[in-house]
Order: sequence, then structure tokens, then C-alpha cells
Amino acid sequence: MTLRLPLNAGPVRLSMAALALSIVVNAARAQCQYEVIHIIKAPMCGQEASTTVGIALNNAGQSCGYFAPCPGSLTRPWVSYGPGDFRVLTPPGGTEGAANDIAEDGTVVGYFRPGGGLARGFIYHPQTDTYTVLSPLMPGGECALGAINSKGQVCGKRSLTNDPTLFQAFVWHKGVYTDLGVMNGPRSSALGIADNGVITGWTGSGEHTSNCRGFVLDGSSLSIIPPLEGWTNSVAENLNERGVVIGKGRQMVKGLGLQYRALAVIGGDLIHLNGLPGYESNHAHAINEASEIAGSSSSELPTKPTVWRQGQVYDLTEWLMPHPNVDYVTSAYAINDDGIMLLVGDDGMGDTVAMVTRPVTKTPADLNHDCRVDVDDLLLVIGNWGAGASWADITKDGVVNVPDLLTVIVDWGS
Repeated sequence: MTLRLPLNAGPVRLSMAALALSIVVNAARAQCQYEVIHIIKAPMCGQEASTTVGIALNNAGQSCGYFAPCPGSLTRPWVSYGPGDFRVLTPPGGTEGAANDIAEDGTVVGYFRPGGGLARGFIYHPQTDTYTVLSPLMPGGECALGAINSKGQVCGKRSLTNDPTLFQAFVWHKGVYTDLGVMNGPRSSALGIADNGVITGWTGSGEHTSNCRGFVLDGSSLSIIPPLEGWTNSVAENLNERGVVIGKGRQMVKGLGLQYRALAVIGGDLIHLNGLPGYESNHAHAINEASEIAGSSSSELPTKPTVWRQGQVYDLTEWLMPHPNVDYVTSAYAINDDGIMLLVGDDGMGDTVAMVTRPVTKTPADLNHDCRVDVDDLLLVIGNWGAGASWADITKDGVVNVPDLLTVIVDWGS
């Protein structure tokens, strides 16, 4: 199924022909090995098993998420600023909640429930160890934050009445709330925001209802994403600065129950991201600037962390080097521009842990983190030509230009 959506892909968009060339050239080459460099484990509740889930990762390798110290306990937000660091976030008035995103400067956003009551959004400022609390318009409503960009713009959902079950997407920046409306209605929620201010999310009766549709909002231009062919709904989870959007569709399948399908919008085309062979359900959780997508594939078989790269799908467990404190891995929740990923798995002692992994070998010219400098990396440099402060600026001179191109040529094949 093809759908043309008016999406802005940034300064230069690679043509679909170039993307197809990249897929054909690299369909069968070897991939990197990945090593676990940091295991994140919450304090346990006595001898009970704990659950630590990582949700977001920035380019400094800092991460955040939620944890439950013992089975059945309420979740709490956490942040880690590096190996050996684990901080429980305690917004004023409550501890229950989750951290949903982390900015490049370490600022964290999420939600919490003061006194176990109605949700409020929070922004954690690590430089001052302080919190900003974001509230709904009326005290009987709810508010939660889903994402933050490098400019400090945050997005999420909040109620405009005292009914906490009714809410709409909004953006907040420097004390100013901008409500985005319910769009298709009767509800909406913003899940992702790029540095250029483009917002993704969903609109409908609820995220799991048949009338739910993903949306992309670029200024005053609203694009509604229809379901994949044969599926009932769509959600736009996130996007990168190139304008590639990722999300999911949902469907009840006879004999299998509730199933999900990962989707992407690339250059205006709605694309189904195939999962691993033998897995009926798959999720796309995160995307980086090289358009590598991290997620999971699930079925009656054990859930597997999944990576989509250059049009191909891979089982990340086949690339992971053994680690004494990792028994198995189930999902990849985040990926940054250096190819570092935030995974979730089991430590062999019954505890669910988050872990940070990185490619074992990589030259700066290997922009797509597949352990080889080739046509893919060349196309990424060309696709970002002239951009300033770009992840494709290999030489870090402030612009993607001839020195970056020459670096790819010098390292070709390595």
C-alpha cells in the first residue's frame, strides 16, 4: 500500500531509488558484534525480583525509564548518567510514575502521581537537581509528558476539563502551553517531537481502539496516517530529523489474539516493517538519524530484540557478545546516533534489567553502524550535504562537506 503524505524530510531527502540501491547492495553482508557496556538494575524489594525497563537513550549514552522494586509494586521513574549511576526520580509529592525521554543535556521528562492520585507531568533538571511540574488546565484532569527535543520543547497529553479520561496533545516551552486539539477526536496524545518541532502521536477514542490514527503535525500541516492494509488502526510513535516516522498498527487475529505490526513513513510512503521470520507481532520503538530502527518481535516463541537496517530485519541476539550478567534479551527500546542501544532482558537471577550496548568496532565514517564503510555511508553524507551540526558531520567541523566525503572514501571497505 502506498500513501503520499506531505512530510518534511529535512535539508536533503534521499530518493527512493537511492534507498533501493542501498538495500540491494547490502542485503547479505556481515553485521557488527555488540557488547554490553552497562547493566542498569533497580534496588530489589528484599529477596524479591525487581523489574527495570529502559525507555529512552541520548547521544551521550544516558538513559531513563521506570522500575518496580518488587513484583506487583507501583512503577517509579529512574535515570542513569553512566555506568554505576542509578537515580530514582522523586518529583514533589509523589514517586509513582515513569521517565519517558531524556534530552541531550540530560534533562528528563515523564509523569508521576502525587499521593498516588491523578497524573502530572514532570521535567527533571539535573544541573540544579530540580523539577518543573506540568499540570492540566483543570485540577481534576491529568497531564503526562512523552518526549523532549534539544531545544527544551516538550510534548504529551493533558486534560482541559476535570474529566481525566478526556485529554489532548500539547506542547510546552518556557512556561507556555500550546494545546493541539483532538484532531479526529475525541482524544489525542503527542508521543514524539523532533528538533525542528515536528510532532508525532495518535488521535481517536484511545490508543488501542479501531478509530485510532497516527498523526504527524508540522506547524499547521496535519497528516493523518491510515492503518496498514488489513489492519484496524495506526499510531505514530516517533521520528528523526530526516522526517522518517515510525509507529505501529494493531489487529485482533483469530487464534493469535492481539497482534501488532511495525510501520514507517518514508518520503511519504506508508511501509510495513516485516518482523523476524516466524514472529507474528512486531514493534518499532525508536529510530536514529541513520534511520536504524530498534524494536522487538514476539509470538509464542521467545520475544527477540529486533533491528531494521537498510530495508532488512535482524535478530539482535545473533550479534550480542556473551555477558556473565545477561541471560537473555527481549527488546531494543532505544538507539542513538552512534548505534548504541538500550535493551531489556533478564540477568539470570530472575530480575528484568536494562542494558546499554555498543558496536564493538566502528570508524567515524561508518555512519550506519554496520561495521563497514560503503555506499550506505556515502549516501548518508550526500543526503545531509550542507547541513550544520549534523550527525553526518564526520570531521566535526560544523558542516557536512568535502572532508566528510573524503573520510568515507579513505575508510572505504574498512
